[in-house]
Amino acid sequence: MSRRFVPPLAVRCIVGFVLLFVALTVPRAAGANDRQILGPSVSAPSVQTQGKRVRIKVVAGAAEPIAVKARGRIKQGGRSLPLRRSAASVAGGRSASIRLRPRRRLHQRRILHALRKGRTLKATVTVTLGDLAGNAVKRVLKIAVT
Repeated sequence: MSRRFVPPLAVRCIVGFVLLFVALTVPRAAGANDRQILGPSVSAPSVQTQGKRVRIKVVAGAAEPIAVKARGRIKQGGRSLPLRRSAASVAGGRSASIRLRPRRRLHQRRILHALRKGRTLKATVTVTLGDLAGNAVKRVLKIAVT
């Protein structure tokens, strides 16, 4: 006659609680119901003062893991000077700071020259948030550069 091992009640309860805890805390895989990004947030100071170098700062995050892409332009007179594209990966519930700088050194010199003359330039930054399921959110920010 074979005897089957049955663990004590306390061990079975602990195992049950661990399985329940894991089931409640591990995020679900992106399924058919995932049609939007949870809690997207994109922000930047509306007026950004520059020093020796031109840097436009943008903060982005969401309640779920996302990839952030940012690009932009600075309007200077009749010119539109592009900013370098930048990207970051952000964990769920966190936010990342992204800094955009001019694409070329010549662009930076032109921007700083205009700022030294007392002009206020306008930057337009487009930030795209994408999650693992392929959902995307796009936000456009207008920033005054002084």
